[in-house]
Amino acid sequence: MKTSASQGAIVGDMQQGQTTAVPPHERLVRVATEERSALRQFVDAVVAFSDDHGPANLERYLAASRSLEDSRRSGPAKAA
Repeated sequence: MKTSASQGAIVGDMQQGQTTAVPPHERLVRVATEERSALRQFVDAVVAFSDDHGPANLERYLAASRSLEDSRRSGPAKAA
């Protein structure tokens, strides 16, 4: 029986048609990096929207907010 960690450890390499195992710590680093990036984009969007309440900055804020929520939903619990 596969554990939840081993279920997510196999990643298909579509370019070469090979399957490689990704160590759990590397998946956690990738998830943390993605979440940091989403948080950085969200903060930038909040600052931009506070400076100019125009529709473009509102859309940027909403997109960054969704991206941040998605990154948190797919955090370490789902990546492992």
